[in-house]
Amino acid sequence: MALLSFEYSELKEINKKDFFWRLYTKAFDEEDLLSNAAQVAYFFLFALFPLLLFLVSIFGIVLGSDKELRTEMFQYLQQTMPASAYDLVKSTVDQVTESSSGGKLTFGLLVALYSASAGLDSLRIGLNGVYNLAEKRPWWKTKLLSIAMTLGLGALLTLALGIIFYGGKFVDLIFEWLGLGLESPLVIGVLQFAIMAIVLVTMFALVYSYLPQHKKPGWTWITPGAIVGIILWLVLSFAFRLYLSYFNTYDATYGSLGAVIILMLWLYLTALVILFGGSMNAVLQEFTDPEAAEAGAIKAHAKEKIANPEAAETKSVADKKAEILPSVAQKDKDDSADEESSAAGAKPAVVRSELAQTNGAKKSPLKLAIGLVVGLVENIFSSNKKR
Repeated sequence: MALLSFEYSELKEINKKDFFWRLYTKAFDEEDLLSNAAQVAYFFLFALFPLLLFLVSIFGIVLGSDKELRTEMFQYLQQTMPASAYDLVKSTVDQVTESSSGGKLTFGLLVALYSASAGLDSLRIGLNGVYNLAEKRPWWKTKLLSIAMTLGLGALLTLALGIIFYGGKFVDLIFEWLGLGLESPLVIGVLQFAIMAIVLVTMFALVYSYLPQHKKPGWTWITPGAIVGIILWLVLSFAFRLYLSYFNTYDATYGSLGAVIILMLWLYLTALVILFGGSMNAVLQEFTDPEAAEAGAIKAHAKEKIANPEAAETKSVADKKAEILPSVAQKDKDDSADEESSAAGAKPAVVRSELAQTNGAKKSPLKLAIGLVVGLVENIFSSNKKR
């Protein structure tokens, strides 16, 4: 179990321009996260209501009463979801729970759990593509994994809401016993914010650590992709709610379907943020792990070979690696040059200096700038042609 996925010294050595260019090409050219996020959001929509019904049933079975914690859950959904989407979710869950008896809801737990796992199934497929991994586990193992992850996330949310609800009452009792009184809700607000931050970090760590088929799966608390994903999710959710509060034309245009469309858009942004965070972690692995860099180059070369066989015939995997990961490829050349010079008895530093001078003579800053602009324009036009 590690606290951080990458050390600061490793991140410091990464060329920032190469990193952001590689992240752009991987996210929007090689993997097409926009289309993958739409697929994940489609299954998220089917999984959302079974998941909420499952949580409501868990509240009633484990805690004896689900009314207070269900109200607490709706309050947090109201803070993150757009207003129209929240009204749709709340009214649907209330109608189902009121029209169904406790026995029926308990009997439907397995069905709700199985349906809710469909969203994690689609997310697993998307993250496997982002991390350049091939799914080799049988379908029943992946389905059990998705169900177990759904159970884990549901238990985590239940625990967090229980701590927030009953923890607030516990803090009130402590302040009353000390005779201080809690007139300001600042302490409760800080406690709730800290708990929700821990829950979000744990959920992202759970998804990124165990959902894809990593060669060496292991628990990592904090990853750069998780931090960026959480921040982006909060910012986009707030911006989307702010936009709808001033320019909500969906209801006027689509009528009763406006709430469904808004819910789909919010789920689409959520899926896009999760996949983008995974892409960032995958690119960092390519810059720090030789096996991940080789896998990324092989996948990019294979995709280019399918899209443009004639151009790909003149390129090897090493050439593609030098194209998408120039700093990593240059480091490999330096290492191989060090090995050759050590075998020949020469000094590695001298060879590296000669290589640097040669590269500097061949690639002036003006040529690099022109090549970057030409490559960007060429990438945009090639993307439009693909579409």
